[in-house]
Amino acid sequence: MNNLKIKITDIDENLKIYILLFSILGYLAKGLFDIQFGLYLGIVLGLFLLSQVFNNLRVNRFVFIYSLISLLAYFLIIFNNTFDEGLFFLPIILSSLGISIAIIDTVFEYKKFHYNLSKIILYALFIYCVVFFILFEDMNYALKGSRNMISAYLLCLLPYYYMVRHINGDKVSIWIAFFTFLICLISVGTAGVILSFFFLYALLHIRYKYLTFFLLIIIFFVYSFELQNYFYSFLNKIDPEILSKILYRLDINNLYGPSIRGVILNNYISNLDLFSFFYGIKLENLHWNINGIDYYNPHNSYLLLHAKSGILVFVYLSIIGVTLYKLFKLNKVLFFLFLVIILRASSDTVSFAHGYFEWSIYLFFLYIFYYKNRVNSIKIGFSK
Repeated sequence: MNNLKIKITDIDENLKIYILLFSILGYLAKGLFDIQFGLYLGIVLGLFLLSQVFNNLRVNRFVFIYSLISLLAYFLIIFNNTFDEGLFFLPIILSSLGISIAIIDTVFEYKKFHYNLSKIILYALFIYCVVFFILFEDMNYALKGSRNMISAYLLCLLPYYYMVRHINGDKVSIWIAFFTFLICLISVGTAGVILSFFFLYALLHIRYKYLTFFLLIIIFFVYSFELQNYFYSFLNKIDPEILSKILYRLDINNLYGPSIRGVILNNYISNLDLFSFFYGIKLENLHWNINGIDYYNPHNSYLLLHAKSGILVFVYLSIIGVTLYKLFKLNKVLFFLFLVIILRASSDTVSFAHGYFEWSIYLFFLYIFYYKNRVNSIKIGFSK
């Protein structure tokens, strides 16, 4: 498989790390705080990193095919809309690929850099969100978008932390998953609460073989010492209706029923014709009036991806499906994390050819279609 090897050799290694650092910071600035200069910085530096890969004339097949598919999707966006509508679509995808490849390519030599950066990003977000909640008791406007998006940002950044440690065969802290769940809880977004808890539960299940018994002990102590009143008081401070909202989301009948997202999904599918099915739709047509309220957001990454790329959405979905299947066979922790991100993307437009954290999510694809071509699987562990 040597002909598939990706190496960045045309620039100094230390300079490459600085370029990688500022490209990640640029996307974080745009994705979290809507700083437009960050987007320009991330795109320019990410494209530069990708150019170094293509300069070697030995490009990984997946990188080449994914870039080609994205180029075709870009033409469809221009065909259906104006040039301005698709201006950032292709640059974001290609620059994110460049950043992801640079991470994979330097994950051994600059192990400490990646460990520290991935940890600092997450803990800085945790601290910022907790301080914001203490000061304002409301997570709206804490970051770009509504408070529902906070869980999406955190989940999309987790792959960077888990992947670099897994590839190096080192242990990961289960506290990262716990703090992610805590921030999702105070942010109230029900999809984030459910999915972050599911991921935490999966990690606990991998570590503790008798997880059910473990949880029963916790519940016993909570009720034995009448701590439930403090627990409910804490939840009511966050949102008095948070429990009812979570239970509502867990009801499968509400998935495609009266919820706004369900109505939008049904409306989108019912209005597709043969032409729009193959070629996508105009982004300006992503508009619904439900109960007198106008909605311009499909609240679904896959609907938006189809609107942009048409029939090519099934190529993207195939790549996602193959990656999920192979992760299931290789590593359960990465499998559950990727599954959670896939599910979260179905309730908001946060990832897969749309968001500003693609560079982190693409690590899953590169791990399967590039990295696994040359090394064997490494069992993941947990730190105490």
